[in-house]
Amino acid sequence: MTREISVYTLSVIASNVYSLADGYNEDKLNKSLQSEGYSVIKESVRGESFGILRMAVWRHSSNGNIVLAIKGTTLTEGTDLINDITLALGGTSSILAVQPTLATARDLINKYNVNLITGHSLGGYITEIIATNDNIPGIAFCAPGSNGPIVRLGGTERTGFHNINFEHDVLGNILPGIYTHVQWSIYISGGYHHSIDLMVDYFRPKPGITNLNVQSRSTSGLTGYYDPN
Repeated sequence: MTREISVYTLSVIASNVYSLADGYNEDKLNKSLQSEGYSVIKESVRGESFGILRMAVWRHSSNGNIVLAIKGTTLTEGTDLINDITLALGGTSSILAVQPTLATARDLINKYNVNLITGHSLGGYITEIIATNDNIPGIAFCAPGSNGPIVRLGGTERTGFHNINFEHDVLGNILPGIYTHVQWSIYISGGYHHSIDLMVDYFRPKPGITNLNVQSRSTSGLTGYYDPN
């Protein structure tokens, strides 16, 4: 059974994981999630170390959903900058750069029986690699494509997994046509933004949109799907 979760909830979790840059704060990690039934598993928190992005796991109180979120780029953290630079350069360096984060994420997936995944920006890039190779549903927000001109790290298209980007986000849509996603992208029209908090704002009044129906609730276009509603 493919797990289902609202895109709004995933966007909140993808936003809250950024608070790990300031250390563990349970209130910040669970912000706006109490009413959704999700809380962070304290023991799952992984801090930034060389080559490894911050991440944590959230568990629903009753429905069985267990979500891994991977933090995106914080300009003051060296690991994030190193991964961003090697991603932009492509080649074998991009494979080496993501391996420690992938290994840590997969360890958490196995330890906590994770069945959903999310992340924003660089975290979304890692999310797509894991989701499409390991068949884990979820959403990557504002993420560059996982298949580059030299190295293709993405797997195959998976039911219940999508990437959602703002249409004119120059960071999330870096070198379109050169860095490509495994699946067709879903875009929010007109946006020049890269902010996960603006994704939260977009999906907050749309709680019925989930990872399973977001594509069908979008308008098909020549280069992807647009404006889920």
